[in-house]
Amino acid sequence: FGMFLHALWADYAIDQYEGFRVGPKCRVYPQYSFTSKRDSYSLMGRELLGVESTHYEHYGMQSNLILHTSNYTLPEVIMDIAFNKKNFEPFVYLSSRPANRKQIDEIPNGLGGNWMDPTGGKILRYSYHSQSYNIGSWMLDTRLDYAEINTQNRFQGVSFASSPVARVFPWPVGIAHGGRKNYNGHIAVQHRNAMLVTNNPKIAGRKTGEMRVFFPAHTRKNVIEKDGWVIVKG
Repeated sequence: FGMFLHALWADYAIDQYEGFRVGPKCRVYPQYSFTSKRDSYSLMGRELLGVESTHYEHYGMQSNLILHTSNYTLPEVIMDIAFNKKNFEPFVYLSSRPANRKQIDEIPNGLGGNWMDPTGGKILRYSYHSQSYNIGSWMLDTRLDYAEINTQNRFQGVSFASSPVARVFPWPVGIAHGGRKNYNGHIAVQHRNAMLVTNNPKIAGRKTGEMRVFFPAHTRKNVIEKDGWVIVKG
C-alpha cells in the first residue's frame, strides 16, 4: 500500500505548482473554475509538502484527522520532484487510469460506486511541462463506455506557473445536475505543446452542451479575435 501512495503522490508532484495540482483530468466545477486552489487533493498535498497547514472537510472526512492518524510521509525523491520546478528541460509526461466501466452482475458486499475494468479501456493523461507552464489533455476511445466518475468535469488545457488562477481551458456547458456537471464532453489529441480539443460527438446534447473556452479575467484585455482564431497573450 505504501508503494501505491508513493506512485500517487509522485504523479501529483509532477503536475503541481506551489502545491496546487494542475494538469489533465483535474476536476473543474462552475463555482471555482477560475482557480486550482479549491482541489482537496491540492490541500492535502500542500500539507504533506509542508507548504501550508490547512483544515477542510470532504464528504464529512476531516483532513487533519486523516493525516494526524497516519505515519505516512513523502519520500525525499518526491519532495525533490515537487520543488525542482526551475532547473529542467521541457518534457512530456504520460500516465494512464483505469476508466472503462465494468459490468457486474452482483455487487460484492452490497458496495455501490463505480467499478472499473482493469484489463483495458484506460484514459491516457498526456502533459507537456516547461518551467513556465503545463499543457495537458486526457485522451479516450469514443467506442468505450467510460464510468462517469472518470469523465465528469475534467480539466484539460494550459496552466501557468505564475498563479493558480492563470489558466486557459475548454469547458463544455453542463447539462446534468442543474448545469453543474458535464460528462465525457471532450475528445482531444496532443503532441508536446500542441493540443486539439473538440466536443465529443457521441455525447453532445445528452450529457454536455456547447464548448466554451475559459480565459482568466486578467488576460481578457489581451484576447484578440482574427479570421476565426482567438489568440490570447498570457
